[in-house]
Amino acid sequence: MSQRNQQSLFAPGTYDFKKVFLKDHDVDVRFKVLEINIYESIFQPCMTADITLIDADNMVANLPIIEGNVIELELASNEQDRIQQIVDGADIRCVMEVTKITARVKTSQQDVQTYNIKCASVGWGNNVRDRVSRAFKNVTYANMVSEIFHDKFMNDKITGLSGKFPSDDDNKILDIEPTQGEYSVVIPFWKPITCFNWFAGRSQSGANKDAVNYFFWECKDSFHFRSIESILKDGPRATYYIKLQNIAKDDPKNYMNIFNYSYEDTGDVLLYGMNGTLGSRMITHDIVSKQVTDHAPTGFYSLDYNVTGEGFDYTEEFEKLAHTDEDGKPLIDTDVSTTFSYDPGNTRLLVQGKHKYGFEGVKDDKCEEWLRQRIMQKPMLKYIRMTISTLGNFRRKCGEVIKIELPSPEEEKGKHDVRMTGNYLVTSVRRIFKPSKHEIVMEVIKDCFNG
Repeated sequence: MSQRNQQSLFAPGTYDFKKVFLKDHDVDVRFKVLEINIYESIFQPCMTADITLIDADNMVANLPIIEGNVIELELASNEQDRIQQIVDGADIRCVMEVTKITARVKTSQQDVQTYNIKCASVGWGNNVRDRVSRAFKNVTYANMVSEIFHDKFMNDKITGLSGKFPSDDDNKILDIEPTQGEYSVVIPFWKPITCFNWFAGRSQSGANKDAVNYFFWECKDSFHFRSIESILKDGPRATYYIKLQNIAKDDPKNYMNIFNYSYEDTGDVLLYGMNGTLGSRMITHDIVSKQVTDHAPTGFYSLDYNVTGEGFDYTEEFEKLAHTDEDGKPLIDTDVSTTFSYDPGNTRLLVQGKHKYGFEGVKDDKCEEWLRQRIMQKPMLKYIRMTISTLGNFRRKCGEVIKIELPSPEEEKGKHDVRMTGNYLVTSVRRIFKPSKHEIVMEVIKDCFNG
Protein backbone atom coordinates (compact mmCIF):
# COMPACT_ATOMS: atom_id res chain seq x y z
CA MET A 1 0.00 0.00 0.00
CA SER A 2 1.04 3.62 -0.38
CA GLN A 3 2.89 5.12 2.59
CA ARG A 4 4.52 8.54 2.96
CA ASN A 5 7.39 9.34 5.26
CA GLN A 6 7.83 12.58 7.17
CA GLN A 7 9.50 14.30 4.19
CA SER A 8 6.43 13.62 2.01
CA LEU A 9 8.40 11.07 0.02
CA PHE A 10 6.92 7.65 -0.53
CA ALA A 11 8.79 4.72 0.99
CA PRO A 12 10.41 2.56 -1.72
CA GLY A 13 8.48 -0.62 -2.36
CA THR A 14 4.98 0.80 -1.99
CA TYR A 15 2.29 -0.29 -4.40
CA ASP A 16 -1.44 -0.04 -5.10
CA PHE A 17 -3.91 -2.93 -4.77
CA LYS A 18 -6.22 -2.63 -7.75
CA LYS A 19 -8.17 -5.85 -7.67
CA VAL A 20 -8.36 -9.36 -6.22
CA PHE A 21 -11.59 -10.39 -7.89
CA LEU A 22 -13.48 -13.68 -7.65
CA LYS A 23 -15.05 -13.69 -11.10
CA ASP A 24 -17.43 -16.59 -10.42
CA HIS A 25 -19.06 -14.64 -7.58
CA ASP A 26 -18.43 -10.98 -8.64
CA VAL A 27 -16.69 -10.32 -5.32
CA ASP A 28 -13.55 -8.25 -4.73
CA VAL A 29 -11.62 -9.55 -1.70
CA ARG A 30 -8.60 -7.23 -1.81
CA PHE A 31 -9.39 -5.80 1.66
CA LYS A 32 -9.21 -9.29 3.15
CA VAL A 33 -5.75 -10.05 1.79
CA LEU A 34 -2.90 -10.67 4.24
CA GLU A 35 -0.30 -11.66 1.68
CA ILE A 36 0.05 -12.52 -2.00
CA ASN A 37 2.97 -14.43 -3.50
CA ILE A 38 3.36 -14.69 -7.28
CA TYR A 39 5.95 -17.08 -8.71
CA GLU A 40 7.54 -17.25 -12.16
CA SER A 41 10.56 -19.17 -13.45
CA ILE A 42 12.15 -20.03 -16.79
CA PHE A 43 12.17 -23.66 -15.55
CA GLN A 44 8.38 -23.58 -15.01
CA PRO A 45 5.97 -23.26 -17.96
CA CYS A 46 3.28 -21.30 -16.09
CA MET A 47 2.99 -18.79 -13.27
CA THR A 48 1.57 -19.80 -9.89
CA ALA A 49 0.40 -17.82 -6.89
CA ASP A 50 -0.90 -18.17 -3.36
CA ILE A 51 -3.23 -15.71 -1.63
CA THR A 52 -3.67 -15.62 2.14
CA LEU A 53 -7.02 -14.21 3.28
CA ILE A 54 -8.45 -13.29 6.67
CA ASP A 55 -12.16 -14.06 6.56
CA ALA A 56 -14.87 -13.17 9.12
CA ASP A 57 -17.75 -14.00 6.73
CA ASN A 58 -16.85 -17.63 6.04
CA MET A 59 -16.75 -16.92 2.31
CA VAL A 60 -14.83 -20.09 1.65
CA ALA A 61 -17.97 -22.05 2.62
CA ASN A 62 -20.79 -19.60 1.89
CA LEU A 63 -19.86 -18.50 -1.64
CA PRO A 64 -18.18 -21.08 -1.85
CA ILE A 65 -14.57 -20.69 -2.98
CA ILE A 66 -13.67 -23.99 -4.62
CA GLU A 67 -11.19 -25.50 -7.05
CA GLY A 68 -11.70 -24.20 -10.57
CA ASN A 69 -12.89 -20.72 -9.53
CA VAL A 70 -11.28 -17.90 -11.48
CA ILE A 71 -9.42 -15.07 -9.72
CA GLU A 72 -8.28 -11.87 -11.40
CA LEU A 73 -5.31 -10.11 -9.82
CA GLU A 74 -4.35 -6.54 -10.60
CA LEU A 75 -1.56 -4.73 -8.76
CA ALA A 76 0.30 -1.60 -9.78
CA SER A 77 3.23 0.56 -8.81
CA ASN A 78 2.43 3.68 -6.82
CA GLU A 79 1.18 6.23 -9.36
CA GLN A 80 1.82 9.14 -6.97
CA ASP A 81 5.49 8.31 -6.49
CA ARG A 82 7.31 10.05 -9.35
CA ILE A 83 10.63 8.32 -8.57
CA GLN A 84 9.06 4.89 -8.59
CA GLN A 85 7.39 5.65 -11.90
CA ILE A 86 10.85 6.26 -13.36
CA VAL A 87 12.44 3.02 -12.16
CA ASP A 88 9.29 0.90 -12.08
CA GLY A 89 6.11 2.31 -13.59
CA ALA A 90 4.55 -1.01 -14.55
CA ASP A 91 1.76 -3.21 -13.24
CA ILE A 92 0.69 -6.84 -13.02
CA ARG A 93 -2.58 -8.22 -14.26
CA CYS A 94 -3.12 -11.95 -14.37
CA VAL A 95 -6.04 -14.35 -14.37
CA MET A 96 -5.65 -17.62 -12.49
CA GLU A 97 -7.62 -20.67 -11.50
CA VAL A 98 -7.93 -21.90 -7.94
CA THR A 99 -6.22 -25.28 -7.56
CA LYS A 100 -6.78 -25.90 -3.84
CA ILE A 101 -7.44 -24.34 -0.43
CA THR A 102 -4.82 -24.95 2.26
CA ALA A 103 -3.82 -23.88 5.79
CA ARG A 104 -7.39 -23.15 6.91
CA VAL A 105 -7.06 -22.07 10.54
CA LYS A 106 -9.52 -20.53 13.01
CA THR A 107 -8.03 -17.55 14.83
CA SER A 108 -8.52 -16.50 18.45
CA GLN A 109 -11.12 -13.96 17.32
CA GLN A 110 -14.69 -15.19 17.07
CA ASP A 111 -15.75 -16.41 13.61
CA VAL A 112 -12.49 -15.25 12.03
CA GLN A 113 -10.34 -17.66 10.05
CA THR A 114 -7.38 -17.51 7.71
CA TYR A 115 -6.68 -19.72 4.72
CA ASN A 116 -4.43 -19.91 1.69
CA ILE A 117 -5.74 -20.07 -1.87
CA LYS A 118 -3.36 -21.82 -4.28
CA CYS A 119 -3.67 -20.65 -7.89
CA ALA A 120 -2.18 -21.40 -11.29
CA SER A 121 -2.46 -19.57 -14.58
CA VAL A 122 -4.91 -20.66 -17.26
CA GLY A 123 -2.33 -22.69 -19.16
CA TRP A 124 -1.94 -25.19 -16.31
CA GLY A 125 -5.66 -25.98 -16.40
CA ASN A 126 -5.73 -26.40 -20.16
CA ASN A 127 -2.68 -28.59 -19.97
CA VAL A 128 -4.54 -30.97 -17.64
CA ARG A 129 -7.82 -30.92 -19.58
CA ASP A 130 -6.63 -31.32 -23.15
CA ARG A 131 -4.28 -33.40 -25.29
CA VAL A 132 -2.52 -32.86 -28.60
CA SER A 133 -2.89 -35.51 -31.31
CA ARG A 134 -1.63 -33.92 -34.49
CA ALA A 135 0.72 -34.42 -37.42
CA PHE A 136 3.00 -31.72 -38.84
CA LYS A 137 4.78 -31.99 -42.17
CA ASN A 138 7.77 -29.84 -43.07
CA VAL A 139 7.15 -27.30 -40.30
CA THR A 140 9.65 -25.53 -38.04
CA TYR A 141 9.55 -26.28 -34.34
CA ALA A 142 8.76 -22.61 -33.65
CA ASN A 143 5.63 -22.78 -35.83
CA MET A 144 4.55 -26.03 -34.17
CA VAL A 145 4.83 -24.36 -30.76
CA SER A 146 2.82 -21.37 -31.96
CA GLU A 147 -0.01 -23.50 -33.37
CA ILE A 148 -0.34 -25.70 -30.27
CA PHE A 149 -0.11 -22.65 -28.00
CA HIS A 150 -3.06 -20.85 -29.61
CA ASP A 151 -5.21 -23.93 -30.29
CA LYS A 152 -4.73 -25.96 -27.13
CA PHE A 153 -2.91 -24.00 -24.44
CA MET A 154 -4.34 -20.49 -24.20
CA ASN A 155 -7.80 -21.09 -25.62
CA ASP A 156 -10.47 -20.51 -22.98
CA LYS A 157 -13.22 -21.96 -25.22
CA ILE A 158 -12.04 -25.53 -24.74
CA THR A 159 -12.38 -25.26 -20.95
CA GLY A 160 -15.97 -24.05 -20.76
CA LEU A 161 -14.76 -20.87 -19.04
CA SER A 162 -15.32 -18.48 -21.92
CA GLY A 163 -16.01 -14.91 -20.83
CA LYS A 164 -14.09 -15.20 -17.57
CA PHE A 165 -10.78 -14.27 -19.10
CA PRO A 166 -9.46 -11.02 -20.64
CA SER A 167 -10.39 -10.14 -24.21
CA ASP A 168 -8.08 -11.10 -27.06
CA ASP A 169 -6.48 -7.66 -26.92
CA ASP A 170 -5.46 -8.24 -23.29
CA ASN A 171 -4.30 -11.86 -23.62
CA LYS A 172 -0.63 -12.56 -23.14
CA ILE A 173 1.40 -12.74 -26.33
CA LEU A 174 3.79 -15.53 -27.24
CA ASP A 175 7.33 -14.22 -27.68
CA ILE A 176 8.87 -16.87 -29.89
CA GLU A 177 12.36 -17.12 -31.34
CA PRO A 178 12.53 -18.61 -34.87
CA THR A 179 14.16 -22.03 -35.19
CA GLN A 180 16.19 -23.72 -37.88
CA GLY A 181 15.01 -26.58 -40.08
CA GLU A 182 11.67 -28.02 -41.07
CA TYR A 183 10.53 -31.33 -39.65
CA SER A 184 7.70 -33.82 -39.90
CA VAL A 185 6.36 -34.83 -36.50
CA VAL A 186 3.44 -36.91 -35.26
CA ILE A 187 2.44 -35.98 -31.70
CA PRO A 188 0.91 -39.01 -29.92
CA PHE A 189 -1.76 -37.55 -27.63
CA TRP A 190 0.64 -35.57 -25.46
CA LYS A 191 -0.14 -32.74 -23.07
CA PRO A 192 0.67 -29.30 -24.52
CA ILE A 193 3.47 -28.63 -22.03
CA THR A 194 5.02 -32.01 -22.88
CA CYS A 195 5.06 -30.89 -26.52
CA PHE A 196 6.68 -27.54 -25.69
CA ASN A 197 9.41 -29.21 -23.63
CA TRP A 198 10.04 -31.77 -26.38
CA PHE A 199 10.44 -29.01 -28.98
CA ALA A 200 12.64 -26.97 -26.62
CA GLY A 201 14.96 -29.95 -26.21
CA ARG A 202 15.58 -30.13 -29.98
CA SER A 203 15.43 -26.58 -31.28
CA GLN A 204 18.28 -24.59 -32.78
CA SER A 205 18.00 -20.84 -33.11
CA GLY A 206 17.35 -19.50 -36.58
CA ALA A 207 19.92 -16.77 -35.94
CA ASN A 208 22.61 -18.92 -34.34
CA LYS A 209 22.79 -22.68 -34.78
CA ASP A 210 24.86 -22.99 -31.57
CA ALA A 211 22.00 -21.47 -29.54
CA VAL A 212 20.34 -24.72 -28.50
CA ASN A 213 19.15 -24.14 -24.93
CA TYR A 214 15.50 -23.27 -25.49
CA PHE A 215 12.98 -22.89 -22.68
CA PHE A 216 9.23 -22.35 -22.57
CA TRP A 217 8.01 -20.18 -19.67
CA GLU A 218 5.49 -17.59 -18.57
CA CYS A 219 6.27 -14.23 -16.99
CA LYS A 220 3.98 -11.42 -15.87
CA ASP A 221 3.26 -10.03 -19.34
CA SER A 222 3.92 -12.81 -21.88
CA PHE A 223 4.87 -16.38 -22.67
CA HIS A 224 8.29 -17.10 -24.13
CA PHE A 225 9.88 -19.79 -26.28
CA ARG A 226 13.46 -18.58 -26.53
CA SER A 227 17.06 -19.65 -26.21
CA ILE A 228 19.30 -18.55 -23.37
CA GLU A 229 21.72 -17.03 -25.90
CA SER A 230 19.09 -14.67 -27.27
CA ILE A 231 18.24 -13.48 -23.74
CA LEU A 232 21.87 -12.74 -22.95
CA LYS A 233 22.20 -10.84 -26.20
CA ASP A 234 19.60 -8.32 -24.95
CA GLY A 235 22.03 -7.09 -22.28
CA PRO A 236 21.30 -5.97 -18.70
CA ARG A 237 17.99 -4.25 -17.98
CA ALA A 238 19.02 -2.74 -14.63
CA THR A 239 21.89 -2.51 -12.15
CA TYR A 240 21.51 -3.60 -8.52
CA TYR A 241 23.72 -2.69 -5.59
CA ILE A 242 24.49 -4.33 -2.25
CA LYS A 243 23.50 -2.37 0.90
CA LEU A 244 23.93 1.15 -0.38
CA GLN A 245 24.78 3.79 2.22
CA ASN A 246 24.60 7.57 2.32
CA ILE A 247 22.19 7.75 -0.61
CA ALA A 248 19.73 10.63 -0.87
CA LYS A 249 16.11 9.69 -0.27
CA ASP A 250 15.08 10.82 -3.76
CA ASP A 251 17.87 8.89 -5.51
CA PRO A 252 16.48 6.13 -7.82
CA LYS A 253 19.26 3.83 -6.56
CA ASN A 254 17.16 3.37 -3.42
CA TYR A 255 14.89 1.16 -5.51
CA MET A 256 17.84 -0.98 -6.67
CA ASN A 257 19.20 -1.76 -3.23
CA ILE A 258 19.78 -5.43 -2.38
CA PHE A 259 19.27 -5.86 1.35
CA ASN A 260 19.91 -9.60 1.53
CA TYR A 261 21.75 -12.11 -0.65
CA SER A 262 23.19 -15.60 -0.43
CA TYR A 263 25.19 -17.92 -2.66
CA GLU A 264 23.70 -21.28 -3.62
CA ASP A 265 25.70 -24.48 -4.06
CA THR A 266 27.74 -24.67 -7.25
CA GLY A 267 27.58 -27.53 -9.71
CA ASP A 268 29.30 -30.86 -9.04
CA VAL A 269 32.12 -31.42 -11.53
CA LEU A 270 32.39 -35.13 -10.65
CA LEU A 271 28.69 -35.58 -11.34
CA TYR A 272 29.08 -33.70 -14.61
CA GLY A 273 31.80 -36.13 -15.62
CA MET A 274 29.67 -39.19 -14.87
CA ASN A 275 26.73 -37.74 -16.80
CA GLY A 276 28.79 -36.90 -19.85
CA THR A 277 28.33 -33.15 -19.40
CA LEU A 278 31.98 -32.44 -20.10
CA GLY A 279 32.34 -35.04 -22.87
CA SER A 280 33.66 -34.07 -26.29
CA ARG A 281 32.63 -37.17 -28.24
CA MET A 282 29.16 -38.32 -29.22
CA ILE A 283 28.12 -41.61 -30.77
CA THR A 284 24.77 -41.70 -32.57
CA HIS A 285 22.67 -44.66 -33.63
CA ASP A 286 20.30 -43.96 -36.51
CA ILE A 287 17.30 -46.23 -35.91
CA VAL A 288 16.14 -45.76 -39.51
CA SER A 289 19.32 -46.46 -41.48
CA LYS A 290 20.66 -48.78 -38.75
CA GLN A 291 23.97 -46.95 -38.67
CA VAL A 292 26.25 -45.92 -35.83
CA THR A 293 28.40 -42.82 -36.29
CA ASP A 294 31.25 -41.59 -34.12
CA HIS A 295 31.26 -37.77 -34.00
CA ALA A 296 34.77 -37.33 -32.64
CA PRO A 297 36.48 -33.93 -32.73
CA THR A 298 39.32 -33.44 -35.19
CA GLY A 299 42.52 -35.00 -33.88
CA PHE A 300 40.81 -37.58 -31.63
CA TYR A 301 41.44 -41.26 -32.21
CA SER A 302 38.91 -43.08 -34.35
CA LEU A 303 36.35 -45.19 -32.53
CA ASP A 304 36.56 -47.80 -35.29
CA TYR A 305 40.31 -48.18 -34.92
CA ASN A 306 40.15 -48.09 -31.11
CA VAL A 307 37.69 -50.98 -30.91
CA THR A 308 39.16 -53.39 -33.45
CA GLY A 309 42.53 -52.03 -34.47
CA GLU A 310 41.62 -52.82 -38.08
CA GLY A 311 39.43 -49.91 -39.13
CA PHE A 312 36.10 -51.70 -38.60
CA ASP A 313 33.20 -50.02 -40.42
CA TYR A 314 30.03 -49.90 -38.30
CA THR A 315 27.95 -48.67 -41.22
CA GLU A 316 28.17 -51.91 -43.17
CA GLU A 317 25.16 -54.17 -43.37
CA PHE A 318 25.24 -56.90 -40.78
CA GLU A 319 24.13 -59.73 -43.06
CA LYS A 320 27.82 -60.03 -43.98
CA LEU A 321 29.16 -59.99 -40.42
CA ALA A 322 29.15 -62.37 -37.51
CA HIS A 323 29.06 -60.85 -34.00
CA THR A 324 29.48 -62.64 -30.72
CA ASP A 325 30.39 -61.53 -27.24
CA GLU A 326 33.27 -62.95 -25.20
CA ASP A 327 31.24 -66.06 -24.32
CA GLY A 328 30.33 -66.76 -27.92
CA LYS A 329 26.70 -65.65 -27.58
CA PRO A 330 25.36 -63.75 -30.61
CA LEU A 331 24.84 -60.03 -30.28
CA ILE A 332 22.81 -59.89 -33.48
CA ASP A 333 19.79 -62.14 -34.04
CA THR A 334 19.56 -64.18 -37.23
CA ASP A 335 16.78 -61.78 -38.23
CA VAL A 336 18.69 -58.55 -38.89
CA SER A 337 15.63 -56.47 -37.91
CA THR A 338 16.09 -57.50 -34.26
CA THR A 339 19.01 -56.53 -32.05
CA PHE A 340 19.43 -57.60 -28.45
CA SER A 341 22.01 -58.10 -25.74
CA TYR A 342 22.06 -60.99 -23.31
CA ASP A 343 23.66 -58.81 -20.67
CA PRO A 344 21.78 -55.59 -19.75
CA GLY A 345 25.09 -54.16 -18.61
CA ASN A 346 26.79 -54.84 -21.95
CA THR A 347 28.22 -51.57 -23.18
CA ARG A 348 29.11 -52.73 -26.71
CA LEU A 349 27.63 -50.88 -29.66
CA LEU A 350 24.75 -52.93 -31.04
CA VAL A 351 23.84 -52.02 -34.60
CA GLN A 352 21.74 -53.54 -37.37
CA GLY A 353 21.63 -53.78 -41.13
CA LYS A 354 19.59 -51.33 -43.16
CA HIS A 355 15.85 -51.85 -43.07
CA LYS A 356 14.53 -53.47 -46.24
CA TYR A 357 11.77 -50.86 -46.65
CA GLY A 358 14.23 -47.96 -46.63
CA PHE A 359 11.94 -45.40 -44.87
CA GLU A 360 12.15 -42.91 -47.71
CA GLY A 361 11.44 -39.28 -46.86
CA VAL A 362 12.45 -39.49 -43.20
CA LYS A 363 14.68 -36.53 -42.24
CA ASP A 364 17.67 -36.56 -39.93
CA ASP A 365 17.35 -34.13 -37.00
CA LYS A 366 21.18 -33.81 -36.97
CA CYS A 367 21.46 -34.17 -33.21
CA GLU A 368 25.24 -34.04 -33.50
CA GLU A 369 24.85 -30.29 -34.09
CA TRP A 370 22.96 -29.50 -30.87
CA LEU A 371 22.78 -32.37 -28.39
CA ARG A 372 26.31 -32.07 -27.00
CA GLN A 373 25.99 -28.32 -26.54
CA ARG A 374 22.67 -28.69 -24.70
CA ILE A 375 23.94 -31.46 -22.43
CA MET A 376 26.96 -29.33 -21.55
CA GLN A 377 25.35 -25.90 -21.18
CA LYS A 378 22.19 -26.73 -19.25
CA PRO A 379 23.90 -27.99 -16.06
CA MET A 380 26.25 -25.00 -16.21
CA LEU A 381 23.25 -22.75 -15.58
CA LYS A 382 23.59 -23.82 -11.94
CA TYR A 383 27.32 -23.16 -11.71
CA ILE A 384 27.18 -19.73 -10.01
CA ARG A 385 23.82 -18.99 -8.36
CA MET A 386 22.66 -16.27 -6.01
CA THR A 387 19.38 -15.56 -4.27
CA ILE A 388 18.81 -11.85 -3.74
CA SER A 389 16.07 -9.94 -1.92
CA THR A 390 15.27 -6.40 -2.94
CA LEU A 391 12.47 -3.85 -3.07
CA GLY A 392 9.51 -4.69 -5.25
CA ASN A 393 9.78 -3.70 -8.89
CA PHE A 394 7.00 -4.53 -11.32
CA ARG A 395 9.35 -4.38 -14.29
CA ARG A 396 11.50 -7.26 -13.13
CA LYS A 397 10.69 -10.64 -14.60
CA CYS A 398 12.39 -13.96 -15.16
CA GLY A 399 14.21 -14.40 -18.43
CA GLU A 400 16.08 -11.10 -18.41
CA VAL A 401 19.61 -9.98 -17.55
CA ILE A 402 20.54 -7.66 -14.68
CA LYS A 403 23.89 -6.38 -13.50
CA ILE A 404 24.87 -6.82 -9.85
CA GLU A 405 27.69 -4.87 -8.24
CA LEU A 406 29.05 -6.81 -5.29
CA PRO A 407 31.43 -5.29 -2.73
CA SER A 408 34.93 -6.65 -2.48
CA PRO A 409 35.56 -9.10 0.39
CA GLU A 410 38.72 -7.11 1.12
CA GLU A 411 38.65 -4.27 3.60
CA GLU A 412 39.22 -1.48 1.09
CA LYS A 413 36.09 0.60 0.63
CA GLY A 414 34.66 1.41 -2.76
CA LYS A 415 36.06 -1.68 -4.48
CA HIS A 416 33.93 -4.26 -6.27
CA ASP A 417 34.37 -8.01 -6.23
CA VAL A 418 36.04 -8.41 -9.63
CA ARG A 419 35.06 -12.07 -9.89
CA MET A 420 31.42 -11.97 -8.81
CA THR A 421 30.34 -8.54 -10.04
CA GLY A 422 28.79 -8.76 -13.48
CA ASN A 423 25.75 -9.69 -15.51
CA TYR A 424 23.36 -12.33 -14.18
CA LEU A 425 20.42 -14.09 -15.78
CA VAL A 426 17.23 -13.92 -13.71
CA THR A 427 15.88 -17.48 -13.66
CA SER A 428 13.14 -17.16 -11.00
CA VAL A 429 11.15 -14.36 -9.38
CA ARG A 430 8.95 -14.45 -6.29
CA ARG A 431 6.84 -11.33 -5.74
CA ILE A 432 5.72 -10.80 -2.13
CA PHE A 433 2.86 -8.38 -1.52
CA LYS A 434 1.98 -7.50 2.07
CA PRO A 435 -0.18 -4.64 3.35
CA SER A 436 2.90 -2.59 4.17
CA LYS A 437 5.37 -3.45 1.41
CA HIS A 438 6.23 -5.13 -1.86
CA GLU A 439 9.42 -7.19 -2.11
CA ILE A 440 10.88 -9.52 -4.70
CA VAL A 441 13.19 -12.48 -4.25
CA MET A 442 15.15 -13.43 -7.37
CA GLU A 443 17.37 -16.36 -8.23
CA VAL A 444 20.10 -15.21 -10.59
CA ILE A 445 22.81 -17.24 -12.31
CA LYS A 446 25.89 -16.96 -14.48
CA ASP A 447 28.30 -19.55 -15.81
CA CYS A 448 31.63 -17.73 -15.51
CA PHE A 449 33.55 -15.36 -13.26
CA ASN A 450 33.92 -11.67 -14.06
CA GLY A 451 31.32 -11.95 -16.82
